[in-house]
Amino acid sequence: MSLSRVSTIVFGDGKVLDRLQGSADLTTSRFEGAMLWFSNNWPVDLEWPEGVTRPISEAA
Repeated sequence: MSLSRVSTIVFGDGKVLDRLQGSADLTTSRFEGAMLWFSNNWPVDLEWPEGVTRPISEAA
């Protein structure tokens, strides 16, 4: 899957991850939205990364 596709899925914008590879940054709301997306879509059989606080799921 291309970086732009992942960016579109997570952020709704295919250029966000490309911009982050440069000198751009994220707003807090975009970061929190991405973390929530990953938390809601994380594979059940895969452990959440150690040291990364997992946000409370929308389903909770």
